[in-house]
Amino acid sequence: MSKVLKNAFTLSSMRSKFEVSQARRQNIQWFPGHMGRGLKDIEKHLKNVDIVIEVHDSRMPFTGRNHLLQQSVQNIRPMVLVLNKRDLINSKHESLIEEKVRKEQSHISEVIFTNCRNPNCKGVQKILPTLQHISDNMTRYHRTEVYNTTVMVVGVPNVGKSSIINALRSSHMKKGKAVPVGPKAGVTRSVMSQVKISEKPLIYILDTPGISLPRIDNLECGMRLAACATLQDHLVGEINIADYILFYLNRTGNYRYVDFFNLDEPSDDIVMLLAKAAIKKKWFKRAFDVSSNSVRMFPDTGEVARIFIEHFRKGSFGSVMLDRDFLELDIS
Repeated sequence: MSKVLKNAFTLSSMRSKFEVSQARRQNIQWFPGHMGRGLKDIEKHLKNVDIVIEVHDSRMPFTGRNHLLQQSVQNIRPMVLVLNKRDLINSKHESLIEEKVRKEQSHISEVIFTNCRNPNCKGVQKILPTLQHISDNMTRYHRTEVYNTTVMVVGVPNVGKSSIINALRSSHMKKGKAVPVGPKAGVTRSVMSQVKISEKPLIYILDTPGISLPRIDNLECGMRLAACATLQDHLVGEINIADYILFYLNRTGNYRYVDFFNLDEPSDDIVMLLAKAAIKKKWFKRAFDVSSNSVRMFPDTGEVARIFIEHFRKGSFGSVMLDRDFLELDIS
């Protein structure tokens, strides 16, 4: 897209704040019911755990991290923060994130950035030595005759907890997947049995269900979680998620979606964008038209929204940092 066109859009009436209409907001549900049970289950298992790994999404390193989990673990067990999906952020932000975490969250022993889809990821390879170092330097009064280290993995849904366990098992045990993974939130529903990830040193890991915040009062926080798939799409609404992604891309001066959908210009209207994109791509669906009392072809805006969300999540529009405000980064 031309620079002239980009500048013209930048000077137009682009939204400075994300809002959801009251009608759409009433349909948003943040939480499935199993999460409260999951938190109690985690707390029950803590007494048999030596170290806790909190896994979170690098694209929102501060948003949505469950303070109840933090309180349950803080000053009880050493905690390692693993920020997964590092391939989806700009690497220059890693040092800023780590500096802020170390400054404000002293209970975090180590910050590690990972891409669990890459078997050669240095971050994944760093986890085991980090666990061993912490284990060697801790006093475990809660366990006698300890011959192994037990680690619990916690975090919000769909940030890669199970994928990291499988990556560690594959790397150090040369074995396949031990826990199920999926592209949607809610695959792990309860604390699972121990999974061995290392023979020497002997280390076991417990996978746990994703536990979201018990209450989200801030719409921006909720939409960041939804954009990163830590909430189930149908609970928030795909058009709401697509609208937030559009808002974020425009606010950060990222107009790659224009070329992706073969549009003529940027848009700040999600309904208009989805309709134009469907027509450009010739994506239509049959539906009954009440006005003409007949079946007609309509732009398949739902399919466009799903494609928009999918490609944002896998990085088709470039690197993402949703927590720019926490890092005091410029808008664009």
